[in-house]
Amino acid sequence: ESREWALGGRVEGVVEQRGRRGVGRWELAVGGRGPGGRGRPAVAGGCARQDPRKLACEAGARRWDAGSRARVEPVAGIRSVAPLDRRARLPVQEGLRLPLPLPKSRKEIAALQSKRKVVALEQAKRAPFFLGKLDHVNAARLDDPEEWRKIPILDKDMLRSLTDAQFYADFCVRPEGGIADYWRSGGSTGQPLFYPRSHTDIRYGLLSFRRTLDLAGCKPGDSAHVSFPLGIHPVGQIFARCAGDAGVAVNWAGAGNSTPSAIQLELIRSLTPTVWMGMSSYGLHLANLADARGIDLAAGSVTRILCSAEPLSEAKRAKIARSWGASVFDNFGMTEAGMMGGEDGRPVGFRIWTDMYLIEVPDPVTYAPCAEGETGTPVP
Repeated sequence: ESREWALGGRVEGVVEQRGRRGVGRWELAVGGRGPGGRGRPAVAGGCARQDPRKLACEAGARRWDAGSRARVEPVAGIRSVAPLDRRARLPVQEGLRLPLPLPKSRKEIAALQSKRKVVALEQAKRAPFFLGKLDHVNAARLDDPEEWRKIPILDKDMLRSLTDAQFYADFCVRPEGGIADYWRSGGSTGQPLFYPRSHTDIRYGLLSFRRTLDLAGCKPGDSAHVSFPLGIHPVGQIFARCAGDAGVAVNWAGAGNSTPSAIQLELIRSLTPTVWMGMSSYGLHLANLADARGIDLAAGSVTRILCSAEPLSEAKRAKIARSWGASVFDNFGMTEAGMMGGEDGRPVGFRIWTDMYLIEVPDPVTYAPCAEGETGTPVP
């Protein structure tokens, strides 16, 4: 699959990966928004990461062993949830049953990544678009950084050069179970594309969004005012669906084109939500409108703000936090995949879902590996 940097944000030293020049730490140190449309045709996974010096998963939560029904005592991390797939060997719980419990160690993460790299490469080779472009890559040596580098970088301009017929017939691989949804890319880097998503894609997409709520500390009994667009872009409806499943009451307000901003402010006043979800620029717009109307949002009910879908500068973050009197949590991902990471309120950058995605940070021009601490472009 192609990969697009469609949901903006900053990424700093929060994840450890195998370096392209051998085994070693790869810390994301990206200032601002990564350029859209760069990626590899293969993705692998790991675990939500907190700090390169700490093991993954650091906030107590009950876990279940994927190989048995025995309960494993709390390990740190985002709250685990049971799988959506009833065939999985995990207990069924109330609400949306999501796949992929959190890994227990970096060793488990490495094994998962190693296995899924091969699967991702073989999946990409099924697409006529990649015919002859991946034959030189040895699937048995993908853990070797030099071998992995042989996979060519794919950018959005390459996809935009295709006709609609070519994109869906030659690039997209039709899933055996059929298409569940079409997810539109943000279009912030050019003409948007519509990606068909399988039913399996949706399961993992929901999981990727759900984790951001846990990181931000959302809990049953909270209520959320969702101001993300609720149209053909998936971010709003997926956030709302996951919030509802997490026991958070949801007002599906949508953006200002579906619910006028003045009415949104009135709804926030009367329904007293504890969480606001939306694009950071719209959060600023609501704050400015409230100020013009003499409404003190900082004295209101909202204590947490979840943003995504566009870059969030430190100046913008500070103004939103001050105007709303709330903690701001940025999140980032791609339409082609799902949410890829989020913040937990500590100033260390994003926690990356490395059990779902493999993210590298090469030089934005040469694509050569960046040394630790250097700024590069994220390539999932």
